[in-house]
Amino acid sequence: MDKVEIGHAAGEVWRLLDGEGDLSITDIQKKLNLSEHLLYLAIGWLCREDKIHCFEEDGEIEKEGKGKKRHICSKRIPSAFFG
Repeated sequence: MDKVEIGHAAGEVWRLLDGEGDLSITDIQKKLNLSEHLLYLAIGWLCREDKIHCFEEDGEIEKEGKGKKRHICSKRIPSAFFG
């Protein structure tokens, strides 16, 4: 795996968030069918570039009775800034 592949995956994540808004990491992985390893590298890339923000939320998963926090990713800047 090289930075080109990671950068491509980061672009896929960015476009998904641009089109659908805030998503959990689990939802992103399901929608893009990326390996967990590649997904986390892509998310790290975007966080490092300050393009997305990830945070924990007591959301739907807790309401479903699993008692866990979910990690949410959201865009930080308009998509026009990301090529």
